[in-house]
Amino acid sequence: MSFAQKNKNENNQKNLSLENKRSFEETGFVKCLTTENEAYLRQQYPERATDDQFENWMVNKIEEVRQERLANPNSNRMVVITIPVVVHVVHSGQAIGTAPNITDAQVISQITAMNEDFRKLVGTPGDGTGVDVELEFCLAQQDPNGNPTDGINRFDSTAIGTTWSGPGGSTDTTLKPATIWDPTIYMNMWSVQFTSATLLGYAQFPDASGLPGLDASGGAANSDGVVAAYSTFGDIGSNDGTFLLNAPYDRGRTMTHEVGHYLGLRHIWGDANCGDDFCADTPTQQTSSAGNCPATTTCNGVADLTTNYMDYSTDSCMNNFTQNQKDRMLIVMTNSPRRMELANSVGCTPAQIFNLDGKVDINNLNFIDCTTSSIEPVITITNRGNNTLTSASIIYNVDGGANTTINWAGSLAINQTENLNIPLISVASGTHTFNVELANPNGGTDQQLINNTDTQSFTTTGSLCAAAATNADADRITRVIFNTINNVTLAASADDPYQDFTAISTDIERNSSHDLTVHVNTNGDFPYVISAWIDWNQNCTFDDNEKYNLGTALNDVDVATTDSPYTIMAPADAVLGTTTMRIMMKNEQIANVDSLTPCETAFWGQVEDYSINVLAPLSVDEFALSGISIFPNPTNTILNIKGNVTLESVEVYSITGQRVISTTTNLETINVSAIANGVYFLKIKAANASRTLKFIKE
Repeated sequence: MSFAQKNKNENNQKNLSLENKRSFEETGFVKCLTTENEAYLRQQYPERATDDQFENWMVNKIEEVRQERLANPNSNRMVVITIPVVVHVVHSGQAIGTAPNITDAQVISQITAMNEDFRKLVGTPGDGTGVDVELEFCLAQQDPNGNPTDGINRFDSTAIGTTWSGPGGSTDTTLKPATIWDPTIYMNMWSVQFTSATLLGYAQFPDASGLPGLDASGGAANSDGVVAAYSTFGDIGSNDGTFLLNAPYDRGRTMTHEVGHYLGLRHIWGDANCGDDFCADTPTQQTSSAGNCPATTTCNGVADLTTNYMDYSTDSCMNNFTQNQKDRMLIVMTNSPRRMELANSVGCTPAQIFNLDGKVDINNLNFIDCTTSSIEPVITITNRGNNTLTSASIIYNVDGGANTTINWAGSLAINQTENLNIPLISVASGTHTFNVELANPNGGTDQQLINNTDTQSFTTTGSLCAAAATNADADRITRVIFNTINNVTLAASADDPYQDFTAISTDIERNSSHDLTVHVNTNGDFPYVISAWIDWNQNCTFDDNEKYNLGTALNDVDVATTDSPYTIMAPADAVLGTTTMRIMMKNEQIANVDSLTPCETAFWGQVEDYSINVLAPLSVDEFALSGISIFPNPTNTILNIKGNVTLESVEVYSITGQRVISTTTNLETINVSAIANGVYFLKIKAANASRTLKFIKE
């Protein structure tokens, strides 16, 4: 059965031209069905330009270009137009590298071959006798939605079919409309497995421009592009061992040929016996050439240009476009609908990815008040994007409940980080999740976000257990020394078995070591055990790994425990913010130091609670500001800043992240009388360093 019969059975709308019948009989392949496709399109779209209309318009345009070239013989045009390309690799579920699902490398080799051919690159197979067309191609870097892409769209066609016939058949009516990207932004290329293994490819001619009665959309926008069999798509010269190509059409020239049609070129023999391809500098040729550069002279005594990309020679033979062919293609690129827009396409512009890298640091999920299980999260925003971040929406909830949105505004340069304090959130006892999203960067103009959501789990018990003690009498804790805490309580009273000293606080950095010393009054010959706990993870529970045994004490009025001083290392993952340290003494006659628990009744003893403020270690830059202090705190009018560093600016932020004060003058005294009462953050900047301190306006 001949191919013509096969094609007729597959598609009743068209028959092979005499030239393609001859090509099939001589080579076993039908190299190009573009002419048949044009005839089919003209049947479907009667308003589409006829050959004569298109060529009459083209002749005038070519003459304009020729006259311009004659008037400026020394000009060097070299205004290269780059055409964005999307390659739709069509398969039916096969693994990449298994026919017809060709590899990325094979796709890329096709784009490389086209650039070699159209740019006449020296040292490549495209460096022939012709001209540099000044057109080149790139695989798209952003898809129609602005998302990043490599320009290769793999499409599993199982749901719509797996057999693809030629022009006017299933490829045009089903496959192309299901996959095509905007043809004014991309040149669409399809790699397919045709129903007939003898068909190599075909293209859609461009629409003309400015012709009377021509509908600009008459050329079927949803089928516009070029198609080739997967086994001809690519250049074997770049084979990495994965290519699925069949000689002698394995050097990528099938697509160079079809793209020539896509840009307005005719077959070099004019699709007729000694026909006209409308290019004055190509010799008149009787018919297509088959084989590897046959030496033929067929029409007017001039040798056929069998090396031209618009002939039917084998791939290894082809190596040139002529000047008139170039003129035609450039005219199409500057005048024809869906072609002229490609020069200004953003398809080859890298996608704008705005990577905020926003997150919630679980160590910053601060438990402010264990009585009400309130937390004060700190959102860490890191700008990993391409622009300075000036605004964003921070959207958060607990356990997937109602969202709360904070509109952040500032100036966060690329790779800079900033912390944003979230207002207090009260939750019930139990395990919860805190969910946060950063959205609308720069007012929504940068929408490609990466790492802009986070979820962190946390557990609350509702409150610290009540501290209990009985019969304190004179049996009591008399002194606690820890970092800057040095609290002496020598008075004895039966009414104060528990002492709340949480108003006394000291700052402790993660990973830092400090000695804890506890003195007690045993009130005679009575042995006691003493322990301490620090709620480092701020889960409102004194866990076993948060306990420090300070030994025993016996028979003294103000004696240090046997294991004082006790060196305590703040954990590297200690939750930042204020937590509680508990000190307990208990009569040893009914206890031992290992069994002492933070929530039991300290019989003939005492319990004291203190506050610990956990800080992150200062960075190298922040260390320069480590000596900065503010006072008075709380304040109701003036906040004084003291230190040995020259300050550059001072900003005050509310607990919601709103900047309420910003100044670069009089930086030692900040007047806060105009702001409402509450908790605020003072951000101090000096050189490359910055530091944030909390203060209370009352």
